[in-house]
Amino acid sequence: MEKKARRVWFPRARGLFRQMRGMTLPAFVTAGAMFGVAGGISFDTTLGHTSKTDFCLSCHEMQVMQEELSRTAHFRNRSGVRLGCGDCHVPREQPEKLIAKIRALDDVYGHLVGSIDTPEKFEARRLDMAETVWAGMRADGSKACRS
Repeated sequence: MEKKARRVWFPRARGLFRQMRGMTLPAFVTAGAMFGVAGGISFDTTLGHTSKTDFCLSCHEMQVMQEELSRTAHFRNRSGVRLGCGDCHVPREQPEKLIAKIRALDDVYGHLVGSIDTPEKFEARRLDMAETVWAGMRADGSKACRS
């Protein structure tokens, strides 16, 4: 008997689940808690707020990244345009934006449990975190950054 092709109702969902495979359980738990609390607030407004540089810098581990950014052309240039964290690290469209936020919860979890709460611990995990970001940028052709 010939096998029937399954109809895919949400073709983008298949890619969503592929991107979420490498995530840890604490990231999912943290995501559930975050979205449960934010249930009364507009979903997109919440995602927009968490894409702002001030929000990112509320974790002291990101201060190192801000200092490095302030010495690059992304921050100081002739046009006077200053890029923030969300300009390169947060996609504009859903569900990619949501995926990026869920992945970032892994870093928030690391901050909360103390696995990256000192400069030494942060530096020890920094290359792994950077490679994850670079892989995502390669996968989508740095779409968020180029926009």
